[in-house]
Amino acid sequence: MSVHSPLFWLLFVPFLLLYRHHAARAGRGSQLWVLGFSALYLCFRSPWTLAAILLSGAAVFRGALHIESLPEGSTARRRWAGALILLCLGVLIGSRVPSAWSMLGASFFVFQLIAYVVDVAGGEIRAERGFPDYISSISCFVYLTAGPIVRLPQLLPQLRSPAPADYGSSAEAVFRIVNGLAKKTVADLLSSPVNGYFAQVGAQGAQGSFQAWTALLALGAQYYADFSGYTDIALGIGGLLGLRLSENFRTPYFAGSVLEHWKRSHISLSYWAHDYLFIPLCLGRWARGIRIPAPLKMATSLTVTLVFIGLWHGFGMNHLAWGVFNATLILMTHQLRRLAWPGWARSRIVEVAVTFYLILLGRVFLRTSGPGEVWATWKELHAFRSGPAADRGVALEFGLVVLALVIPHLLDQLFLSRRRLFQGRWFGWAIALVLLTFSLVFSMPGRAFLYEGF
Repeated sequence: MSVHSPLFWLLFVPFLLLYRHHAARAGRGSQLWVLGFSALYLCFRSPWTLAAILLSGAAVFRGALHIESLPEGSTARRRWAGALILLCLGVLIGSRVPSAWSMLGASFFVFQLIAYVVDVAGGEIRAERGFPDYISSISCFVYLTAGPIVRLPQLLPQLRSPAPADYGSSAEAVFRIVNGLAKKTVADLLSSPVNGYFAQVGAQGAQGSFQAWTALLALGAQYYADFSGYTDIALGIGGLLGLRLSENFRTPYFAGSVLEHWKRSHISLSYWAHDYLFIPLCLGRWARGIRIPAPLKMATSLTVTLVFIGLWHGFGMNHLAWGVFNATLILMTHQLRRLAWPGWARSRIVEVAVTFYLILLGRVFLRTSGPGEVWATWKELHAFRSGPAADRGVALEFGLVVLALVIPHLLDQLFLSRRRLFQGRWFGWAIALVLLTFSLVFSMPGRAFLYEGF
């Protein structure tokens, strides 16, 4: 029962009506309704995930209360925090081991728990006293499967007192859900050119540069449509429940540098890694007795952070190399910008095009299984070698891939810059109707989101 399945909506609609009715009358206690539906959702999807959330969540809940009772800055407080973080990482690593106890979206609630432990240990927030309120935030079905990563201080007050429903916000939420469903359909349709090409990477004479570029553009569009599509659905469901979650994507392929791309793509993960990994590494004393220049320490911290994000995508050499690749690009961009480039090279269009090209090259790491396949793909992209005889079908496929890449970005840019158009205006309803029709006609039922396993 995924969020794009008919069964989910058959259960969610009556839940939403009861939830809004209760919220309008009582004004409080809505978190218990969310907790109940989250438990039902996880029972359908992954009972082991529900068990892991309850057990690890209870351990962190009790541990955070104990940490708060210890003197601030004490060694005992740090040791307890470290033990809880190791427990959380153990749950995350265990979720990645193929077994009968596979879990769903473990990293999202694990990262939330780690942020909670660090903030309590650092005195940033107080430990939560009410276990039902706390566990309803950890297990919230809205973002549990694929994000965004939500921190307790942001969500708990909203669960306790959700924002009142109004026509404008509800219309915007409906549009986001429909837009997300349409993106999911696009991602599913793009699986054909992507899988067809990468199943034959390196095969002699089987493919050519045109097919390679078609597959690579399709891969970039697929990643964006799939992950941002889930986020749109999550933010839309949250909006219907009166929860205001933060944006997770802001048209990342329009970024003018790799660093800007990271600030616009999977924003919640980027900021989580910045706050709980990069900054502690920069400020920490992990190299005691060794004088390390600040730029080198920053570069090392950045590389470790991006390698961690790479390994989050999967435990493989290609994922590790993808993290190093992105860190190298950010460091090189920082240095190259200091050079005296001609005006045309510093134009926004050139910066966006170069950044998009580099990000696409990095995507190859996540789709192949070894350095040989990465090199074979890169080589074919730049060999300008013709493959099998081209026909109208190949050209049409390329054109459709370009549209699948451009249209969602343009529509997202319009939504983010002109939100009022989608708050119950005729324009927003018309676009939503077109997207819904597209989803119903071309949907491919039964296909999971790419990031649901994270």
